Order: sequence, then structure tokens, then C-alpha cells
Amino acid sequence: MTGGVQVCPSCGLVALEVDGPTDPYGASSPACWATLGRLHLVGSSQLAVDAYLAQHASVSTPAGCRSVLTHLVGLTLALHSGESAARIRLVLGAVFPDKQADPPAIRDVPDLRGRTVADVVEARPEQRDARTREWAGSVWDAWAAEHARVIELADLAVRRARVR
Repeated sequence: MTGGVQVCPSCGLVALEVDGPTDPYGASSPACWATLGRLHLVGSSQLAVDAYLAQHASVSTPAGCRSVLTHLVGLTLALHSGESAARIRLVLGAVFPDKQADPPAIRDVPDLRGRTVADVVEARPEQRDARTREWAGSVWDAWAAEHARVIELADLAVRRARVR
């Protein structure tokens, strides 16, 4: 730690600078990735994980595109279908069953700055669920240009998960 601050290139979170890892498929600062780690300590949810990973999008590799699209599927299932976290995890495994196939290209990554993981981490325990839903909703809304494609992927993954 050097005492300065880091600004996350994806969500805009300003936090004390740390040296450390970041999401291998995403675009986060080490300080933002560490904040996600703090969320796990206070109790994260599938919705929070999907919100974070969809917000910290790197689409320069097939793996990065798969990650973003998969977590957007998780957001739509949680926010619009009311699926349980256990069911969402099952469906997410069916979004891209062939990890060797190239995923659809993502046209443009939207501006994802705004609400952040810190909004949830810093909330009182009784506020965390509501803050998580607000954050997840803002991330989903930012990806409006991809909604139709994500909904198609979600429908296909739900059908695949039923066959298993």
C-alpha cells in the first residue's frame, strides 16, 4: 500500500491504493477487487457477484465476453424471473456449455460508473439486500443495448438446464 488512491476503470470506485490481484476476465482496479473480497466477508449473494462481474467488463477476449454475458444472464434471471440463487447457478453453467466456441461479440461496453460494490459493503446489514438490488438494477440498465441478446441466451440456458 502506498497511501494514494486508485480509481476503478469500470465502476469509478475511488479507494485507497492496494497492490494485489484483479479479476482475470474483467477490468477492475486492485482496490475495487479487494472491496469485492470485503463483500464476501460480510455476506455476498449470487446477485452481487453477477452485478460486480457484469459491471467490470473486459470484452477483449472470448473468455471475457463469455464472462460478461453469463453474468448478465444471472442479472436478468434474478431481477426479472425471480429465480433462486441455486437455480441461477445451475442455469449459468448452461449459458456457454462449449467453452471452446467463440461467444457472440459485444458491440460496446457502456459507461458502468455509478453505484459500486462499496455501496453494498458500506451499508448496514439490514440495507444490504436493497442496495444489492439497486446496484444490480443499475448495472442491468446500463447494458440496455445487449438486453435482447442476453434474454435469448437466458432462455436457451434455462432450456438446456432443464434437460440436464
